[in-house]
Amino acid sequence: NGMPSRGDAYLHLAEAQRQAYRYRDALATYALCDNTRVEVLRGRAACLESLRDLDGAREIYRQLLQSTPDDAAALTAAGRIDAKRGEHAEAKILLERAIAVTPSDVRAWHSLAWTLVNLGENDQATEAFREAVRLTEQIQLTEHLRQRVDEDPSDVQSRLRLGEIMLKEGRTEDGRMWLRSVLQIDPANTAAQELLERLSQSDRL
Repeated sequence: NGMPSRGDAYLHLAEAQRQAYRYRDALATYALCDNTRVEVLRGRAACLESLRDLDGAREIYRQLLQSTPDDAAALTAAGRIDAKRGEHAEAKILLERAIAVTPSDVRAWHSLAWTLVNLGENDQATEAFREAVRLTEQIQLTEHLRQRVDEDPSDVQSRLRLGEIMLKEGRTEDGRMWLRSVLQIDPANTAAQELLERLSQSDRL
């Protein structure tokens, strides 16, 4: 019938309360939701972390990671909490796992950098800070290019650049989509043709 279920309605209310910084109200509303849902667990953990109940938040993130060990957001959050608790060696392991899953996660790199500083691993910390800065600049560039495409959908150069960035980040399908959009506007564009050809060759390997 298109009507949201009672559980969905509670979940939407809890999210709204959390975004309004009403963490205790949000926790009470999350308690009325289905506690096996990932969104509910994430929301509860975020509220507990904001209320500085690091043990409670950490317990929920660990629970999430038992069912989905490659959940990059949960790995980053659990690592961040371990770092706040002064458990930097454990934090490092979790944050490195998060980065292995999602290498373009700026927050994970930033948290890892500070964790490495606290472990006295200064050379690696410098590298992690550099990567966080590079990714932040890349995000800003991507947003700028998307804006240019919004303003002028026939902007082939911005579309091509977006395709190249996505491929470099390992986001193959997004890259392919942008490159195909170049050829829809400019079918003779050799740069897009070559990149797509290279992609289809690697698909065949």
